[in-house]
Order: sequence, then C-alpha cells, then structure tokens
Amino acid sequence: MWPFRRSNNKLGFTRDREGNLTVELTTDEQAEARKTFQMFEGYSVHKSVAEIFERGLTAFALANYAKSQAIASQFTSNTVETQGLLEKAVAAILKACSIHELPIYLYDSGCLFEMLGKGQAATDMFHNFVRSQAVFEPTQLNELFLRNRDIDEAVRDARAKLRMG
Repeated sequence: MWPFRRSNNKLGFTRDREGNLTVELTTDEQAEARKTFQMFEGYSVHKSVAEIFERGLTAFALANYAKSQAIASQFTSNTVETQGLLEKAVAAILKACSIHELPIYLYDSGCLFEMLGKGQAATDMFHNFVRSQAVFEPTQLNELFLRNRDIDEAVRDARAKLRMG
C-alpha cells in the first residue's frame, strides 16, 4: 500500500486533526516514486531499516522529479510554463526534505528558489544547508542516497552564494 496520498493543493502539505504534518504526492510524483521503487523489485531490506529505506527512497525519487522539472524549465521560452515547472520542482524537493532529512535537499531547494527569483528563501536554505551539513553524520543508508552527489562542491557553492548575497 502506498503510504502517501495524492495532492490537490499546490505544495502537497496538510495537517491532520492532531496537527501533524502530512505529505501528499501528486500523480506525477507518485509515478516517479513507483519507477524508483521498481528498481529495487526483488530485493529485500532488513525490517529494522525498512521504514527509513522507504522514506529515503521516496525522497530520492522526489529529488529526481524536482531535478527533471528544473531541467524542463530550461527548455521552454514560456515564462508561465517555466514558473509552473519550477514551482513543481520546489514542492517536490520540500516534500523530500520533510520525508527524509538530508541536508543536500536544503541545498537543492536553495538552488530552486534562486531559479524562481526568491532570493531570501534561497539564502535561508543555503544557510540551513551549510549549518546542517556541518554536523551531519550520514548513516550507511544515507550514503546510498548520497552516492552520486558531490557534497563538498555543494558546500563550496552554497558558501560562495552566501558571500555574494
């Protein structure tokens, strides 16, 4: 059973009756997550890490979806379409941040906010990223999700952007 609901609101965050934050995935985000989970069909993980693996894999899929939307935004000359694609990317990466808290997702969100022209939000995310990354101790499972990311370069870039801003 899929653990996240489909979203009708713009960002996909709601609160339940107790005030807890819930994440709702759009149809496109769910499709990306299903595609990512299919790569692991036939594999099993120990029950002690199953939930964190599921969350991490979902966040990984959302980060990939955000990246694809950001790339697509670069290939359209329609300002409204570009804005819409970047807003989808921001929503997806913020969901990734809330589902599986990897500092690199803060960096990604800063970059996306920067692309949207939201300078203060970008600056805030870059600050949060640099602070969080400085104390971050990745688990073996986190290292799996970070394998193709250059964290040192992201830190250098975020610090450079903070000095410029």
